[in-house]
Amino acid sequence: MLAIITEVIPASNTRPTRIKAFTCNGHKVVASRDDSLGDIQQHLAVAQRLIREQLRYAPDCATMTYGGSPKGYVFCFPVSTVTLENQ
Repeated sequence: MLAIITEVIPASNTRPTRIKAFTCNGHKVVASRDDSLGDIQQHLAVAQRLIREQLRYAPDCATMTYGGSPKGYVFCFPVSTVTLENQ
């Protein structure tokens, strides 16, 4: 399963602040911020849009997990887990 990374693109002279969601294999979606949503909900909405529009499979977004990154968030799914042995 791919990780979906989100980051804020600051406003410029011609465009408002946006949120970009992308994967390591080239999938990308950029959307305007929705100030009616909280910070994490804005990033989640763009990540879910990427899943709907760009991916051939539709994982269950209800089980998605996330963590912070220096520029935004990283979203993953619990079906992609690592089991450590000898602990």
